[in-house]
Amino acid sequence: MGNLWIHNECVIREIVQNYPNNKIIILPQTVYYTSDELGEKEYRITNEILKKHSNLHIFVRERKSYNFIKQKFEFTGNSDVYLVPDMVLYGKNIVTKEKCTGHENVINVCIREDCESEQENIDDFYEKIKQNYNIRKVSTVIKSPVVLRKRISELQKSWETFENAEITITDRLHAMLFSVLNGTPCIVLNNKTGKVFGVADWLDDTNMIVRADSLSEVLEKLKRTTIWKHKKYDREKLLNYFEKMADVIRKD
Repeated sequence: MGNLWIHNECVIREIVQNYPNNKIIILPQTVYYTSDELGEKEYRITNEILKKHSNLHIFVRERKSYNFIKQKFEFTGNSDVYLVPDMVLYGKNIVTKEKCTGHENVINVCIREDCESEQENIDDFYEKIKQNYNIRKVSTVIKSPVVLRKRISELQKSWETFENAEITITDRLHAMLFSVLNGTPCIVLNNKTGKVFGVADWLDDTNMIVRADSLSEVLEKLKRTTIWKHKKYDREKLLNYFEKMADVIRKD
């Protein structure tokens, strides 16, 4: 939710407006409106639409979004907001070690180059890191449509890529999550919306996430984190949040 990807915001508005008598569930989101006149305008439009619905349930995946909605959005009737983990964290590892080809000395690098990016001098970063490390540029985005019957296999290919590395460096939320679910620790940078660091809070007990505030800091942290002691991600610790979500969805 927010005005960075305004098309998605308009879809939410349209659904809420067109189905006033239906219970509506918005699955875990990040909420971000730019701190300028345009962001304020779009927030007000969305708030006016959402507050007229009496059975709207918004799930958000980090504390910053939760606090924003609690403070800025108006709810009526049974509508409410809930803080839960990202849906990816409900998943289990579908990759087996036997399928991996073995790239333990490879560092996956997945850096945004869109409107959510906060990074500068990306090309310079790539030049510096390649001097000392074997890197592989990866992406969580498949640009062409994927038919339904091939989606599991495409997901498996992506997960194998993230499992098959020593470390992932990323400012993409799902690159971080795909890595953690498949046993690969990460050095993460935040993005413009704050969702990367926010969702990383759910994973602090795994010791798989190291936060960095800049690409230059990534290089410094990388020198100290090539040998990493961490725990395996255990979704059991978060299942009660997903059960709470299921209860809200099932409730009449």
